[in-house]
Amino acid sequence: MLHHLLTGRDPKGEPPWQFPRARQINSALSTKVDTALAKGLETDRSKRPQTMAEFRDLLGCKPGKLQPKPASQSRQQPYPMSASGLVSTRKLDFGAVPRGQQPTRQLRIQGAMALAGSVAASHAWLQVSPDYLSGHNTDIDVTVDTRQLPAERSVWTTPNLVGNFWLHLDPYVRRYWWAMLIGLFVPYVNLVVIALFAILALLALLQGVIWWTFLHASWLVQQPRQHTAQVEIQAGNDSETVEVEIEVLPDPSENRWRWAMAAGLVVAEGALAWWLLFVAL
Repeated sequence: MLHHLLTGRDPKGEPPWQFPRARQINSALSTKVDTALAKGLETDRSKRPQTMAEFRDLLGCKPGKLQPKPASQSRQQPYPMSASGLVSTRKLDFGAVPRGQQPTRQLRIQGAMALAGSVAASHAWLQVSPDYLSGHNTDIDVTVDTRQLPAERSVWTTPNLVGNFWLHLDPYVRRYWWAMLIGLFVPYVNLVVIALFAILALLALLQGVIWWTFLHASWLVQQPRQHTAQVEIQAGNDSETVEVEIEVLPDPSENRWRWAMAAGLVVAEGALAWWLLFVAL
């Protein structure tokens, strides 16, 4: 069993009484432990350690007794709480939470004496209950009201369709520009040359539409946002600050409507632009 624990090699799936040296599997083991295991796994019983004391000596362990703690030390003595031991954690991470929810985490104020103090939050969207300390151990409920948190809106990055296409086309244009120039005057070959630059123009148009759509989406569509705050705890002359982190996720159904609104605005503006162009001409 000790060989199994130290090496991770399960003897159930191996041939009986065939144990490799432990250091061959776990190089972190000392030579004494390796030798003691090899002696203990000898197939000849007479070569194995005959007593636990003999096996203990092979391992290099010294005999000793566990000394129980005096009763006076095992009992907790009243003493003023230090700032380092006032709370059970220095950070409350709420993780990712959908907007509109009010998640709650518990913060334990621990001490060996009756505490008296106060608890305060740094932001209005962060609520603590109760906001005072009393008794030996107090559980403080920390609640985040995500409805009060501002939504994140940022500019969406437009994919560089033209740049990526030209990146593949540029080496051929530089190398065979003369052939492409001649090809413009050759029937059917000129269609290939024109098609390449027509694709480039279409990609430029598509990239412009995507940029215009993403611009509207940046105004309307919400994105996840990280928020941080602090809970300040005062107990006598000691104080402790607990960091609070939460990532607020936008409502997916609401965001779908916002995307549809952005696309509708782009279509309406495009139709208006075509109508004005038609009237002008």
